Amino acid sequence: MRPVARWFADDQVLGLGNTAPAPDVAVEWDTAGGAESHLAVTIPSGAGLIVASDASTSRAGSLAAGATYLGVCSDDAASPTECVTLRHDGPDAVVQVHSGALFLEPSGGTLYINEKTNAGAGTLLLGGSSNAEIRFRQNAAVNSSNILDSTAQDQLLIGVAAASGWHAALTAFANTGKDHDHTAADSGSNPALYVHSALDPDTDNTRYGGLWHTGTAGAAGALVVKTGAGPVQFDAANDTLDLLTNGTLLLGGSAIVSTTFSYNTAAPVNCGTVADGYAVTAIWSQVTVVWNGTTPDVQVGDGDDVDGFYNFNLGAGPPDSTRLDVLGYKATTESSRGAYLYTGGSPASKVYALADQIDCTPTAGDATQGAMTVYIEITRLK
Repeated sequence: MRPVARWFADDQVLGLGNTAPAPDVAVEWDTAGGAESHLAVTIPSGAGLIVASDASTSRAGSLAAGATYLGVCSDDAASPTECVTLRHDGPDAVVQVHSGALFLEPSGGTLYINEKTNAGAGTLLLGGSSNAEIRFRQNAAVNSSNILDSTAQDQLLIGVAAASGWHAALTAFANTGKDHDHTAADSGSNPALYVHSALDPDTDNTRYGGLWHTGTAGAAGALVVKTGAGPVQFDAANDTLDLLTNGTLLLGGSAIVSTTFSYNTAAPVNCGTVADGYAVTAIWSQVTVVWNGTTPDVQVGDGDDVDGFYNFNLGAGPPDSTRLDVLGYKATTESSRGAYLYTGGSPASKVYALADQIDCTPTAGDATQGAMTVYIEITRLK
């Protein structure tokens, strides 16, 4: 240690500014905390301690009004607001940059929140702007992806770019350091989302599903659903496609449309819509509330429409398997499977040539109760 020019004992004050015994600044080795003794620099409330290379420069605009702060400023005396300050305003600690951006550059490249002394829940909160953003860069000039929450536009966006291969992938944490082998060419440089199984992609990189849209300014394009391996499978509890919402079946695919109505529903009820290349391959129903009165019956079909369905009766029984005054699942009065289409005289196999609506019509009678669900299986054949 170099020779001591002047020595102050514990808790003795070096005063600066104003006059003794009330200096503006007091510097001392404070032992009031016992084992937590420290060098204390006491300044007036609302003032600051700034480290800078130019002493006689106004820092107006870089100070935190009403708070005591610690600051570091740049060497540019002509830009007095190029400072970063640290303060505590009572409930919270604040790091504020008064000019330029704030870079955090840990040597290991990892920034921890609430991890060193209290490994638990940590929160990164972005606010104070209508566009809060987390951006990832390949370097200072090339953006690779970002997450942007825009309250001004009511949207949360995930952005990808060429540097990230135009895609994002959901994968197991243990696999995040692995190459999942997707490229921009896979989706035609359209933003894509991939979902992987828990399998290590180094073992097999085909266990995924992909999703993207190919639309351009000149063409509507299509929503592409791709699997690297295995079929597209709907959950067993909800594996139907409702054609009433203009869904399109894949070639060879089937969907079950269900419609629920009661004895006094205004007829006809639209039980589904088909298009060119579609055929109805099954019709059945489930009675959930027994129908009373005479002639309890529901007709499925479009009467004499040659492009429509033959009128099949649901509930014209006996037997009990078709009667609507008995709870349970019901068949039709015709074959329970086949292409239920009208050819002018009898039902026969036929594929729809035009789009058409499937009508369900409760038969008029004196029923005062009754409810059922009609199920229609539709298959695309061409």
